[in-house]
Amino acid sequence: MTVVVISNPRTARARKRHADLQQALPPSADVHHHLTNDIQEAAAVLAKHDWQSEDVLVINGGDGTAQNLLTLLLRRQAPSDAPRIALLPGGSTNMSAFDINTERAYGRCVERLRSVLTSACGDNSQSQSALQQRPLVRVSLPDNDQYGFFFGIGTIVQGIEFFHRRIHPGGGRHELGAGLAMLRTLWGIARHEPPFAEPLTLNLRSRTLADAAATTEPDRAAHGESPASPAAQRPGPDPWVPLPIRLCLITSLNRLFLGMRPYWSRADQPLSATLIEADAERFIRSMPKLLTGKPNANMTPQHGYHSVGLQSLRMQFNGPLTLDGELFTNEGDTINVDATHPLRFLNL
Repeated sequence: MTVVVISNPRTARARKRHADLQQALPPSADVHHHLTNDIQEAAAVLAKHDWQSEDVLVINGGDGTAQNLLTLLLRRQAPSDAPRIALLPGGSTNMSAFDINTERAYGRCVERLRSVLTSACGDNSQSQSALQQRPLVRVSLPDNDQYGFFFGIGTIVQGIEFFHRRIHPGGGRHELGAGLAMLRTLWGIARHEPPFAEPLTLNLRSRTLADAAATTEPDRAAHGESPASPAAQRPGPDPWVPLPIRLCLITSLNRLFLGMRPYWSRADQPLSATLIEADAERFIRSMPKLLTGKPNANMTPQHGYHSVGLQSLRMQFNGPLTLDGELFTNEGDTINVDATHPLRFLNL
């Protein structure tokens, strides 16, 4: 078993606790610890390892670090062949690590990582019981695929841009900073203040999110299956339906930062999706119910509130998008958002 630890020294916790992490790693394991300063260095580290299913990739950073490294990894090999993954909460919000791990404190996660890796080196069943399977969200952009846990468009992007522009530089990090950005976004919507209140036109294959998801053919290669025939991969004859929206999110996480769960109809699908139309009734008043996933009688598709479980969704829009807090731009192209084959994560 090979253990590869990749730390992002630009994140506060990863930088300050580097020595503690180094000492905590079990000496009996084949451990390689790398400090990477940019995406090119991280790609070189991943490329030089011949990954086996029993290996462990430890990502020591925040949500953005995990998004970048998982994307680099899955461009090299199928999700079904990926090594086991451990996420240490070394960044600002650590939304993905907090949802997957039992522990939230960085030091406790490091202690649990040492325990799990020591058990794995001794071929102990504890290492298997610490595993959980979770799919990623794959976003098929025109030039490449990106992988992460949380996809968002609309006012979600405006809130993240405000966080990076105004809150993070002033020291407002972690979940509190993200919460402040969310409150500022809601205040902007309530005051009809651009850019927070500006709608985004999203083109779907149907007027409702549930019907649009049902008409999207999932990408079989993302699930380790044989590709569909070219005829099955082509979009159907249905025209695009323009839908002015306030936000749309798609995630494989059970909860977001501050324990929020803004979706309520996952069913047996791997991803949860929520879409709020631009003219959704009583949006600000419905926010507490929306953020806790407990819809009131007003929160229905007829009133502009959509929440479904899905495998895949095809869409068109012109504007920015976020994947785990990282920002990308789509210039009106058709993109597909779908779930990968589940990866194995260590529950720290």
